[in-house]
Amino acid sequence: MSEESRPEQGQEKSIRCHHCNTITAHKNIFQHYTFTTADEDYNPQNPDSTYQDLEEIFYISWVCLGCKNVTFEVKNFMEFPDGITRSNVNFYPEYNSNKKSTKNFKILPSEIISIYRESVLCYNTGAYRASAVCLRAALEGILSNKGITGKDLYTKIENFASQGILSNDIAKLLHTFRFMGNEAIHDLTKINPSLIEIKYAIEAIEIMIDYMYEAQNELKTKMRILTRMRDSESGE
Repeated sequence: MSEESRPEQGQEKSIRCHHCNTITAHKNIFQHYTFTTADEDYNPQNPDSTYQDLEEIFYISWVCLGCKNVTFEVKNFMEFPDGITRSNVNFYPEYNSNKKSTKNFKILPSEIISIYRESVLCYNTGAYRASAVCLRAALEGILSNKGITGKDLYTKIENFASQGILSNDIAKLLHTFRFMGNEAIHDLTKINPSLIEIKYAIEAIEIMIDYMYEAQNELKTKMRILTRMRDSESGE
C-alpha cells in the first residue's frame, strides 16, 4: 500500500455511520497495523526491503462526530511481486439500511422515553414481537400520562377519541397497536409482525409524540414569546 493511502490516526473522513445511519464526519481514534510476508527479512519501515507476497491489515476505530458511537474498520491489502494488488474493506457492526435511530424528545416523560427507546432497540435487533409489546406499553403510557382513563386499553383509546382530539382513522391505528401488542404477548401463533409493520408503527408513535408533546410545547413557547412582545409594545 502506498504511503499516501495509508490511514493515519487522528485523520477525519466522511463515511456512513453504522449506528445513526447517516453519512457524517468520523475521526480515526485508534488503529493497529499488522503484516505477513513469505520473506522473513522484510521490513515495512525500510523502503529498500523486498518481499515475495505481502499482506497488510489495518484495524481502525472510527468515532462518529455526530452520534459519538464507534464503527470498526478492517482494511486488508495484498500485494504480489508481479504487481497485482487486491484489497478488501469491512465495517463492524455491519450496515443495516433499515436501522432506525431514536428521536431526541425533550418533553416526553422519562418512563415513556425509556419504553420508546426499547421498542426501537428491539426493532433494530430483529425482535419484532418484543418491539410490538413495547409500542403497546408506550401507547398506554402516553394515554395514562394525558389523564385518559378506562378499564383497559380499548376503553382508553375510545375515551380519547371521544374527546375530539383524535380522528376516527387515528383511533383505528391505535387499536392496531393494541392488537399487535396483545397478540404478541398472549398468542404467538396469531401474529408475527414484519419489519415494515413495526417500522411504520414506530414512526406513527413518533408522530403521535410530536403532536401530543413536542409540538404543543413549542406552540406554547411561541405564544408566550408573542405575548411578551405585545405586552412590551403596548407598554411603550
